[in-house]
Amino acid sequence: MSVMVVVFFLLCIAFFLLFGVQIKDLSALLKVSPKISLKRKISRADDSNRNFIVKQLMEMKQILSVYEIPGGMWLIYLGSAAFAFLGFAIGHLLQNYFLSAVLSGSFAFFPMMAVKLYWLYKEKQLNATLEPSLNSITSSYLRGSGTLIQAVEENVTQLPSPLKQVFEHFLFEVTHVDSSVTDALEGMKLTIHNRIFHEWIDVLVQSQTNFNMKKNLTKILDKFADMRAVEAEVNTILEDARRSYLLMLAISVAMPFFLCIVNQDWQEILLRSTGGKLLIAAFLMGVFVSCGFIFFAYQRALSKE
Repeated sequence: MSVMVVVFFLLCIAFFLLFGVQIKDLSALLKVSPKISLKRKISRADDSNRNFIVKQLMEMKQILSVYEIPGGMWLIYLGSAAFAFLGFAIGHLLQNYFLSAVLSGSFAFFPMMAVKLYWLYKEKQLNATLEPSLNSITSSYLRGSGTLIQAVEENVTQLPSPLKQVFEHFLFEVTHVDSSVTDALEGMKLTIHNRIFHEWIDVLVQSQTNFNMKKNLTKILDKFADMRAVEAEVNTILEDARRSYLLMLAISVAMPFFLCIVNQDWQEILLRSTGGKLLIAAFLMGVFVSCGFIFFAYQRALSKE
């Protein structure tokens, strides 16, 4: 019974973290107004100090807004809850509640990881069309005395998908949500993981206050030729590293099953003793954590291409 209580509280904490619920949210429900220092308020307002879960959810919202999926975030939430319940059920069937907590917390991230994997796949296709699209917007922006918004409006209908949706979302934000072009440009960085695109955005942000920076846009776009050569080399390195990691991961995961097959005593220890159940849960936690590190390292490597 005590184990079930511990698992229940761990699941509650996991869901609070997943949906970005903080102590201040709970205190608001209870009408408690704790004193918060000025330093703490500044820390909360700073995007760089937001926790990992909040940053991931913000990125999910940006990605889903590009694809214009109605109720996309609720689908993510429901999918996370369903996978978390599936993980708990697997651990319950094996009568290992340590495993239930690990699988519930890990499986809850599967929908977000699936969306990001699909987005990375689309980004690799997008990079091929990024250069001519940015060239057309830059040419319109540099020609005459038009603003960036006018330059985007002139070219947005000719852009390929999903780049078209990215700039349509930019126009919608500056027109109907917030007139700050700088904030809308910074938000576009979350939708496309491309180093040159981020540099192009940075120069556009600077050009909003210093018009002389506009001439640096063409220099940024000239880097696309070098990027194609670097991209081919990086893809080769990442592919070799990914194959090696998957091979080692398969061997590691297969090892406990192999031990249970060849030795009945090991099967008894791992599946029925408390220490064995805890060992399996810790082992799978290490597997999921390593997969997470590999995934985000792979994403950062692609964003630097």
